[in-house]
Amino acid sequence: MCLNGNKQWAGNAQSEFPAFFFCSMIICMKFIYKDTCGVAESEILKNSEKLSLYTESLKKIIAEGKYLEPESSIVLPTDSEIMDAVSEIKNKLYSPKLKYIFLVGIGGQNLGVKAIYEAVYNEPYGLGSSVPKIIFVDTVNPNFLSKLQNFITNEVSDPEELAIIISSKSGSTLEISVNAELLSGFVEGAFPKTLASRTAVITNKNSPLWSLAKEKKYSILEMPEIV
Repeated sequence: MCLNGNKQWAGNAQSEFPAFFFCSMIICMKFIYKDTCGVAESEILKNSEKLSLYTESLKKIIAEGKYLEPESSIVLPTDSEIMDAVSEIKNKLYSPKLKYIFLVGIGGQNLGVKAIYEAVYNEPYGLGSSVPKIIFVDTVNPNFLSKLQNFITNEVSDPEELAIIISSKSGSTLEISVNAELLSGFVEGAFPKTLASRTAVITNKNSPLWSLAKEKKYSILEMPEIV
């Protein structure tokens, strides 16, 4: 998926479902530094030569497409298997009625998505007019969780209006586990027997979250072990 100049998701109606995985987006950035960094361009170019070997090693990692090195996360945008898995889950969770995407995660599991979402839509904390909204469930604050329960009970009228994404590399992070259990309970209470069709998880294979997802029949996106 790519972004066009109007800050909308390019493509057909289904591709307007905001991607919740980094690997499903390729965002090109230009670094503007000449008049702001305080270092002469000649000095930058001279020192950039020292990085040439490392740059070539990164290109090799991308070309090989394997997850063997610490930098292997750069393989994700060109990993066709992961892209296909993302598309399959997207098609399952997408609905014309979709209004809210609840992302359960902390730290690296949600901050990157939050940064992109707020930059694209200019809507900190999902406060704005764009639909669907991403609601970041990243705190165990009782007041927030109480408001979240009330929101699902009073503002969501159809299970197809929501999607739940639970992201945990280890699958055992306490805060994520607690929030996932509470959120799932709120949704199950409002819309019995619909949770499996509205939930996806991102985690390492055979993690505790992976096992739970298998048991509950949630959609699963495997996170490469080294990423």
